[in-house]
Amino acid sequence: YYFGTSSSLDGYFYALAILGLMMVYLNPIKEAIVSSVFEKAHNSLEGASEILTSGLVTLFFMGILSCALILVGTNLFDIGHSSEVLKNAINILPLLIPYVFIFALSEMCLIALTSFDLAEIQAKARVLCVVTTLVVTFFIAPIYGVNGIVASITLGQISILIISLIGLHRVGLRIRWNIWGIFKEPKFLLMFFSLLVSYCFSQSYIFLERWALAGVGEGLISSYQYAYTLVTA
Repeated sequence: YYFGTSSSLDGYFYALAILGLMMVYLNPIKEAIVSSVFEKAHNSLEGASEILTSGLVTLFFMGILSCALILVGTNLFDIGHSSEVLKNAINILPLLIPYVFIFALSEMCLIALTSFDLAEIQAKARVLCVVTTLVVTFFIAPIYGVNGIVASITLGQISILIISLIGLHRVGLRIRWNIWGIFKEPKFLLMFFSLLVSYCFSQSYIFLERWALAGVGEGLISSYQYAYTLVTA
């Protein structure tokens, strides 16, 4: 350990980079769907509800695929001759499976709040997420280490999901089981694939960055992350 850096924390940030690459579809879906939800809401809240539900269901099934890849990949990957950082990342990835689903759904609900000009509720949800994450990290991380941090970010996303669903319910959105509704929108697929290309490049860069730092030495990924956070905060 050196100023809070360690191979365990490196593994955590490395695992998040791998997860981001495996969930590269998330941002394109939520950004492509927002215009459709907004347009439908002008005519019918039921139509907007169907589009939003279709997006949530799509993300859920994509999340299942991502989790299957995580489980298969971590079981097949031979970590015997890998670096300590990569070993830690592979061990952390299965613990992030609940986070995959909750994060995807909460982000979709947040973008839906933007469609209805509910920025105040969105801000409250994010503040509650930060507070929840910090409190849980403070009490659990000293005992369980990086696993406690994984639990804290998961609980933080649960708080976002709860507040967002309450806000969406207040404006009249409900769960309407129309699974294929999003794919019937003419603009969705074109926007989704154009955004997907961009996000594939950006997420690949983050992964390659973590991979390169992991090969240099232990503690470098977490040191870089600390510096990046201080500069951009």
